[in-house]
Amino acid sequence: MLRHNYRSVQLFGGGGLTILALAYKKVVVNMDNVFIKNNKGDVVGGVLLLISAGEGSINIVMTSSSVAKNNLTRNRKGGGVGIFIIRPSTNKQQNVNNNNNNINITFSNMTILANTGAAFGGGMFIGYPNYLSGNALVTIKGCLVILNMATREGHAIYATSDSTNIEEINIYNISIIMEDSAITRNGEGMSPFNIDGHYHKEDDWDLLKGSTMKFVRVNIVIIRGTGKQGGQWGAGQFIIQQNTGSGIALTDTNITFNGLIKISQSHAIEGQSILLKELSYLFIKGPANISLSFGEGYFLYSMISAVASPYGQYKSCPIQFIDDSNDDISVHFVDRNNPVTLIYSDGLQHCNKSFSRYFTDSVRKYFASPPIALCICNALESVNSNASCLTHFPDNTKFHKYPGEDLSLQLTASNYKNQSSPAALEINALGRKHHNNKMSITQSILFLKHQCSIVTVPLLKCKGCYELEVGYMIPQTLLAFKVYVDFLSCPLGFELSYSEQDGLGRCTCHPYLIEENIVTNGRCDINTATLGIRAQSWFGEVTIQDNILHPVNDNSSNNSVIAYADICPVGFCKKGVSSVNVLIADSLCRTHRTGVLCGGCTEGYSEMFSSTECGKCSNTGLFYLLALAVYGIIIVLIFFTFRVTVSESYLAGCFFYSAMIMVSIKEDIIYTNQPLIGLFYGLLNMEFSFKHCVYNGMNNLVKTSLAYLLPIYLWLIVGALVLVSKKSSKISNVISQSSIQVLATLCFMSFSKVLRSIVTTFTYTSLKTQQGNYLVWFGDGNVMYWRNQWHASLMILAGIMTITYVLPFMLWTTFCSVALHCKCVRKRRNLVDVFHGQYREGWGWLFGARLFILSLSQLFYVYYRSKSLVTLLSLYVISLSPLTFIQVYWKPFRNKHVNGVESFVLVNLLLVEIITLYQEMSGKKSMIIVAVLLYSVLIKIIIGLAIKVIKRMKYTLIGRKARVFGHYAKMKLEKYKCIKRREQEEGEMMNSRENDTNYREPLLNYLH
Repeated sequence: MLRHNYRSVQLFGGGGLTILALAYKKVVVNMDNVFIKNNKGDVVGGVLLLISAGEGSINIVMTSSSVAKNNLTRNRKGGGVGIFIIRPSTNKQQNVNNNNNNINITFSNMTILANTGAAFGGGMFIGYPNYLSGNALVTIKGCLVILNMATREGHAIYATSDSTNIEEINIYNISIIMEDSAITRNGEGMSPFNIDGHYHKEDDWDLLKGSTMKFVRVNIVIIRGTGKQGGQWGAGQFIIQQNTGSGIALTDTNITFNGLIKISQSHAIEGQSILLKELSYLFIKGPANISLSFGEGYFLYSMISAVASPYGQYKSCPIQFIDDSNDDISVHFVDRNNPVTLIYSDGLQHCNKSFSRYFTDSVRKYFASPPIALCICNALESVNSNASCLTHFPDNTKFHKYPGEDLSLQLTASNYKNQSSPAALEINALGRKHHNNKMSITQSILFLKHQCSIVTVPLLKCKGCYELEVGYMIPQTLLAFKVYVDFLSCPLGFELSYSEQDGLGRCTCHPYLIEENIVTNGRCDINTATLGIRAQSWFGEVTIQDNILHPVNDNSSNNSVIAYADICPVGFCKKGVSSVNVLIADSLCRTHRTGVLCGGCTEGYSEMFSSTECGKCSNTGLFYLLALAVYGIIIVLIFFTFRVTVSESYLAGCFFYSAMIMVSIKEDIIYTNQPLIGLFYGLLNMEFSFKHCVYNGMNNLVKTSLAYLLPIYLWLIVGALVLVSKKSSKISNVISQSSIQVLATLCFMSFSKVLRSIVTTFTYTSLKTQQGNYLVWFGDGNVMYWRNQWHASLMILAGIMTITYVLPFMLWTTFCSVALHCKCVRKRRNLVDVFHGQYREGWGWLFGARLFILSLSQLFYVYYRSKSLVTLLSLYVISLSPLTFIQVYWKPFRNKHVNGVESFVLVNLLLVEIITLYQEMSGKKSMIIVAVLLYSVLIKIIIGLAIKVIKRMKYTLIGRKARVFGHYAKMKLEKYKCIKRREQEEGEMMNSRENDTNYREPLLNYLH
């Protein structure tokens, strides 16, 4: 018995211990408690066993010893322990055929720890460095093999019967028995796995094909866990866990499992637990309890891999169960991380009968065979099922892409059942230059799973390359195809730039967009051709010719330039969109809108009244003008006949209410959700709420111009009646008592519509371009502000209306009571009383205050509607609150009933604005219903009050009865005669005084 402690020994051959057993009849070596640490060797790092049996036998036993932290400096085999079986005789054939020679090497309760430097067999190497000599049996019992490392194969153990003599390559004489041991954490720290399953270096790919224990052409390998308690390591089971590479890899070698065996958490590409190659077989002998589990956090290829090709074909199942008469064999797969597959083999067709006995259907669905085709699949159809091959990808397909854009293909590796099979896919991208020169751009490897996989490759352009060649290949097979990519010029908003790091070109954000802070957070995605911009802004391209701006579809010879506007009109651009697709024209515009700021309509569509949409105009569009004419006449006749005017205070409040509703929430509520309510408020604001147009091709310039038409038309009707009354006493009798009130009512009713048109006419925005900034009309971005002749004429008209109507009317209705100090105004007191007569002393200015609030609301709408709806509604609430408080608290009207109605109207309006603001801030769209109910109730009250007023009035129609809402008033004959006589007397008086200018119509007197 040999007892010794070898430390830091510099010795040729074994770094710590060398045992030579050559040509002896019989050799017996027993070692106990031997510690070999921190040694360096040229042949083996720690212990070198150089053995040739000759004509005898050799028995070497090493017990309770440790081989730790040794380093191999020159040779490539055996970092800790190296067992080399050689022959000294020159008669090779004699020794080879001598089957009586026996070599038995036993390691018991050993620790092989942290040995390095070997390419093969970081912990232990067993094999032939030269020629075969005899039969060898290596037994490993109760050992711990931990933290060893090899640069290629067998971090823990590498065993081979291969000889350097090619004539003897098929003679396998080594057998290995391993039991109750622990093989753990070998190759630790060497795994290059990325969590996404991609590997970018060829060296990494080779490393992933490594193994923990590798057996090459070994006669037989037996691994068992005896189930016996006690012992230093294993505790009755054989454990392989937390290693890099396959747990057990076999090449043309059979292995037998028996007893308790646990293989877990190994990190490898294929055969994570067991890898069988070149017709290797796994035999599971009863009784056996096998547990196999995946490692943490990696997308792995398979747990058991058995592939015979291209070295032959399996004639039987590569995994066989033997001696199981008592049903005492069980194999458990512990799936911790959704495995790609459990068993991967090209011999599965021979396993159906045996596998159905030992594995359930839920487990067998993760069994797969190698692919025979690489083809196209449908990712949507295979989300919850195994993907199928739809068609083979045509080789040499050509794509047209932008530099930096991803090429995404839906691929699967299909097996003989036309089902997807897990496979490694190698992708190589080469830049093609002239004269057939090529440059490597990218190289990567990823895994195709059971489902259809979307394979994405970034297409980068090298300088001088006119084309990109992308090759897809499954390694070690003939499954491959190529595609070619022609690069396009970068689209609008992008520019080709080459990286300083890799020298490759990509389409990135145009520098102008970065400098002007147009793109938010640098969001330029060439894959979707989208740019991230601020919500409710506009981005596009325009052409500039003779300092005039043209849309991109204009027949201009100039090149287009980038254009951007901070604000896009609400209703023209899509709401809330914060990205633009530069490949799709008008991607920011609502349906059928086009051009700069989406201000125009596409061909065949026209601007619509009462809407910001574009629609098709029918041939009956001109009847709209006739409807307007009839509407104007009816409105004037109603006002004159029933004397319903703003002198009735509640009516002025209702007009103000409807005007505010149309300004603030008409697009969000009235037209879209409540068309009948919208019609009511539209009529109060001199417009129809249904969508309509006048003629095909009508644009916003015409639409805005026609908006001035109806108010002017109504004023002309009143003026015509007043002038006609000069010639007709009958007409004069009808209108003389209410002409001022009717005219004041029409002016008040028209104020909101005229104000909206004026504000629309004068509003502009700045359009930023690479050639400078340009002012464009906000109502139609295709129209240059003031430079367009029509728009210039429209601005002149708006200016005239502002000077002659808007400003004077606002000032008069607010301060006319103050003007009573003037004698000339006192003579025309009815022009003051029509507005202030219903107020208590000192409160008449409140009538005009409504117009100021309405004007501010219009300005708020133009400035904030496209920026922040919350801010806009907040300003509405702030501006209405003082007026509402004054009305409710001080009650400025003379009539108590009028004070109540006006208070209700203003409180109702304020509540509608507050509720709309709340639903916009909270996103609770159900609150809109409350707002609708509020102004629906108000409509009923308005109608009820109107009926009550009408019922109180007495009307006279000469010579017959008049019916007013179901009530008849009989006209007395005496009254009729009296009226008739008075008319005759007045007629005679007028005929006798041709030069008298004191007319019954007060407006004629004022004009005179």
